[in-house]
Amino acid sequence: MFDRATKGASREIPQGLSRKSFEALKSWVDVMVSLAEKSVASKWYVEWYTPTSTKAEEHYLLSDWAEVQNFMAEFKKTVPGVIFRVIAPDDASPSDLAELRAVGVRTF
Repeated sequence: MFDRATKGASREIPQGLSRKSFEALKSWVDVMVSLAEKSVASKWYVEWYTPTSTKAEEHYLLSDWAEVQNFMAEFKKTVPGVIFRVIAPDDASPSDLAELRAVGVRTF
């Protein structure tokens, strides 16, 4: 089941799960975690804050550096004082990271 309030997934596990069912569930969970990990590692994770917030307003997974640049430019026009936090993918170039830091974005 997809829970829109937390933007996550939930699964009910019945009582008295057999060993065979447990192993099948474990295999499924391992595959889902692996797919999610690959998706996150190859994308730019961007979250934004208002100047008075302590919690991210929203977060996004963006495909490439150009998309990150466009995203930040649009938000800067519409949200006064917007603050960004970015987790870069493993293949991010040093110049991309330097550009982010130059405009005050925290990178991880």
